[in-house]
Amino acid sequence: VVLHRLRILGVPGVRRLRAPRFTRGQTLLGESWELTRGLDFEPALIEAAIYGATLEQAAVGKLEEAARLAADSRLVELVHDAALAGLGGLSEGLLHHLLASLGRQPDLSVLGQTLAGLLQLADSEQQVLALATLAPVIDGAFARCVWLTESIKGAGAAAVKGHVEAIVALRDTVRFYGRSGRPTAAAARSLAELAERRRRDPEAPAYLRGAATGLRAALTLELGASDESAAPPLSDDELVRAFRGLREPSDYGDFLLGLFALAREELGQNEALFAAILSAVEELAEPTFLGALPALRQAMNYFPPRERVPIAERVLARYGGGARASVLGPIDVELAVSGRHRELRADERGRRFGLLAEPPP
Repeated sequence: VVLHRLRILGVPGVRRLRAPRFTRGQTLLGESWELTRGLDFEPALIEAAIYGATLEQAAVGKLEEAARLAADSRLVELVHDAALAGLGGLSEGLLHHLLASLGRQPDLSVLGQTLAGLLQLADSEQQVLALATLAPVIDGAFARCVWLTESIKGAGAAAVKGHVEAIVALRDTVRFYGRSGRPTAAAARSLAELAERRRRDPEAPAYLRGAATGLRAALTLELGASDESAAPPLSDDELVRAFRGLREPSDYGDFLLGLFALAREELGQNEALFAAILSAVEELAEPTFLGALPALRQAMNYFPPRERVPIAERVLARYGGGARASVLGPIDVELAVSGRHRELRADERGRRFGLLAEPPP
């Protein structure tokens, strides 16, 4: 605790070489520090006294200053530093600056990363901060994310993956409330209402309509049974209409990217949806299909390999293939599409100069 407080104050000679890791893939207990005492050690302590009369007060004062001046992307780091320094909870000043910074954030992608980081910190096995301490900050980030999601417009806008990940963080916040014993009905209901408005909004970009449709499905399946006021689950007809109602074939991939990011487990094996996707793709001319292919491939990246194989087998079965499907290695889709465009241009020139026969009608 003392070392972390000295690190926060920027006292020279106190350097952390290795921090603990509490991820699912790797858990490392303990820390490594390098301590040296030079001529500037004691003068730095004297200068740090402007933040407080004790080491704890000085660390709190330094964090409050950092929260006032820092970029929003550092907010999670500051909260984590407060926990590691054994400050118990967030001081009133630090909490005020954190909430004020969240309230000013105009970028949904940045705010979504902050909310996801706060949830990861709250769920950490290390349990460095009490949930009651983190709750106001999570609530503030959640409310701001909802407001920014409501304001996104632009029917033809390109997909912004950071926006999709922010909506994933909203879904995960409701699930976190349920795991932590907090009331979830009000948050889930308001989020479901937001999803219903955005998925029906013709001015919303395709990726947002897809994410909203997935959010609606995820919340309905998870909370609908315990909430009598929740909307009924999306029917297969509604799901297919939402996909087939897209304006341009180029929107297919963006819509599915948002949809599967939010509800891969709920809708990833929906037969009616995949039949609609395959039918829509079959209707595309090859140049149009090539334009839509990168986004479609990106949407499929949300499926782990073990779930892609059954999808591939359904596609093979539709076109009469009898072999078992397998997962291919990494493919540069942009390069493949560029190569196919070159082939099409070469074929067109060959036919123009009589080097190739005209394709059958």
